[in-house]
Amino acid sequence: MIGGGGIEPDLSPHHAVGYFLHMQWDAEYEQVVAEYAAGRDVAELERQYGLSRAEIEWLVAYQAQQRLSGQPMSDEELNARRGTPPGWVVGAALVFAFGAVVGLAGVIVAAIQGLGGAAVVSGIYGALFGSVVLGLWQGRRGSLIVAIIFGIVSLPFGLIPILLLLVPASAREWFADSERTRARSAV
Repeated sequence: MIGGGGIEPDLSPHHAVGYFLHMQWDAEYEQVVAEYAAGRDVAELERQYGLSRAEIEWLVAYQAQQRLSGQPMSDEELNARRGTPPGWVVGAALVFAFGAVVGLAGVIVAAIQGLGGAAVVSGIYGALFGSVVLGLWQGRRGSLIVAIIFGIVSLPFGLIPILLLLVPASAREWFADSERTRARSAV
């Protein structure tokens, strides 16, 4: 109910666009909802964001309806909510980024030497490692599993990313976000 007036909000995306033309659907929108959910005074939110109480409650209701209907949030929305990964995950991603650079450098060297097959294999290697880097940064469990498998295959050097991803609690939490899991499983 908006403003306690007994009016059921029209939560359709078309209505949302028309209702909030002045407000971009970005981190500001997420911030309003997060601060409201954390119990921040609505009057303060009204002053800070230039919204009415009804608009703030509408935003919260719209987000709740999205979650209940099983509509997954976009990657941009999920990443905006989560921020940057912990340092441990960044360190592991850097190890795999180095592998991606080596793979792409192998493409150039193999192409110069006229080794077409080696260039293709190096390109696949570089692209695979690059996708692991992106997935680790976004908190995707599949990338965590692939990173662990690569780490096991390339022991002892692979022990570094395995330890960086599995030992620190903050790294484990990065991949165990329940909102992300629910959003992905609803697809």
